[in-house]
Amino acid sequence: AAQRQAEQEKRMAEEEKRRAEEERRRAESEKRQAEEEKRQAEEARRRTEEEMRKAQEDEKERERLRAEEMKRQQEQRQWEEKQRLIREAAEMRERERKRAEEEQIRAAEAKRLADVAAANQQRMMEQVKVQAEARRAAEEAR
Repeated sequence: AAQRQAEQEKRMAEEEKRRAEEERRRAESEKRQAEEEKRQAEEARRRTEEEMRKAQEDEKERERLRAEEMKRQQEQRQWEEKQRLIREAAEMRERERKRAEEEQIRAAEAKRLADVAAANQQRMMEQVKVQAEARRAAEEAR
């Protein structure tokens, strides 16, 4: 009876030892699993942060490109406006040159007409003088 009791206690001790070993392995497995989950969560957090940082950088770059494009368009509009003003000024100078040329032509024509009129007046006065001379000479002859 004592031997059976001792064997039973030995079996119970071994069973207890085996259960304790299983419990230890299960605890280690759970610990490893928890560590793996923690590592994966940390990796996911790091990836999320990296993606957010990249998204912010991309948005900054898009904003920079938008600003650059707006600046380029503004410079293009200013250049076009400058070209328009240069063209208008050239057209205005050309119109002014033509007007001055036409004015010179009109002035020259007016001078020519005035010279012709003066010459005609001069001839008429000469004719009147000659006729007056002829009349006086005819009077004297009579």
